[in-house]
Amino acid sequence: MWPQPSPATAVTARDTGFYRYFVDSPFAPHVLFGLQKGRELVGYFCLVFASHVARIADLWLPSTNVEDWCAGFRTAAVLAASEKRVYEVSACASTALGKEGLSCAGFVLRGRSAVSPFGDAKILEGRELHLQMLDSDASSLFKEAVST
Repeated sequence: MWPQPSPATAVTARDTGFYRYFVDSPFAPHVLFGLQKGRELVGYFCLVFASHVARIADLWLPSTNVEDWCAGFRTAAVLAASEKRVYEVSACASTALGKEGLSCAGFVLRGRSAVSPFGDAKILEGRELHLQMLDSDASSLFKEAVST
């Protein structure tokens, strides 16, 4: 179920030990969920919680259908928002499919960050790089939500 590279997408390494590190982290609670379509496990997402904030720290589906990604982000957002005292749910995406899925799920672009590969960029071979908050410290950097 872990992300696999494709002709269009490059992914970072994921395995049981990677998630165990985050789920066992004493800093911020990370919770891993499976995504099902019918009775079949088709993907997963990881939520992280802090004071009044939930983040979709990771989401993966092998599908190239934007409706599947939209449903995955919606499911994660609804579950995250159902927690008491969560007033904000955020997520990020680095691929066109992920960005379109977030938009379809009702997320609004709040910011952009440039990412540059270190070393030889030829390794991407023209593919999009699928990055999530767990690929950096973004899942554990929390600021109190500011209302205006």
